[in-house]
Amino acid sequence: MKGYDYDGVTSKGILPGINDVIITGRSCSTNDVLRTQRDMIKHGVPSGIAVYHMPTAWKGLPGKIGLVRTGQWKAMMIDALELEEFFEDEPTQYQSILDHLKGTTKITKV
Repeated sequence: MKGYDYDGVTSKGILPGINDVIITGRSCSTNDVLRTQRDMIKHGVPSGIAVYHMPTAWKGLPGKIGLVRTGQWKAMMIDALELEEFFEDEPTQYQSILDHLKGTTKITKV
């Protein structure tokens, strides 16, 4: 199973397969979830894909530290799901994922 960031990866046409997952730094607030669902339809993401939204409690840190924290959360999710590969475009999050990852998942910079 592979994982994909949403903004900057799937929103640019790099689409997951039916058994893959999306791990997004968008929060799990109702507004972000609904916006993501609308965007997924617009960008042709297959229905039924599991989407993991970042918990609201993890959000809110400004600038680079917020991006590092998002990468840390994504690394935890990647490890928990035991993904074989994860695609990320944002440079700070990419590095944070590499720094916090405990497993052997291949992290691909898009």
